[in-house]
Amino acid sequence: MRSALVIGFILGTAGVGIYTATLDTVIDGKVIEKRMMAVLGEKGVTAVTCDPQIPFGTGESVFQCVAADAAGATATLEMRMQPDGAFKWKAIGMTDAPKSR
Repeated sequence: MRSALVIGFILGTAGVGIYTATLDTVIDGKVIEKRMMAVLGEKGVTAVTCDPQIPFGTGESVFQCVAADAAGATATLEMRMQPDGAFKWKAIGMTDAPKSR
């Protein structure tokens, strides 16, 4: 009887672990903003703002960030992050810096 309970407990715990591992989690956008600033800061970007909550799970996560330079020009970036944390981005919209008067 005891062996059956131990085996049942192990199987139940494994099932919960597998189920939990497949759930999506959410990353705070500020974490990605910091990571992007480390990369884009060297290219003249002075600020990055990303979606506040970024879903992250077993598939590709797609979200947006906006990068700005000191002159005020912006680029909207479509971000694609893989489950291993690797990401790619492409500009999907840009604005010029405001003209001085």
